[in-house]
Amino acid sequence: MPDLTAELTAFMTRYERATNSHDIDRVAPLIAEDATYWTRDRRDHQVRRRGVADAARAPEFLNT
Repeated sequence: MPDLTAELTAFMTRYERATNSHDIDRVAPLIAEDATYWTRDRRDHQVRRRGVADAARAPEFLNT
């Protein structure tokens, strides 16, 4: 049986690094096409984004 804790820790480390890069090309492979992705807009309001294409429009991924 695989070590689930190690596998999840490795994934979360990759996800955190990708997200902190503000590069959607690094984040996109780690989220499902139909995922709900929570971000904040430029006025700091919480915004629900659906799927990779919508998440790519989040301010943190623009102008990278």
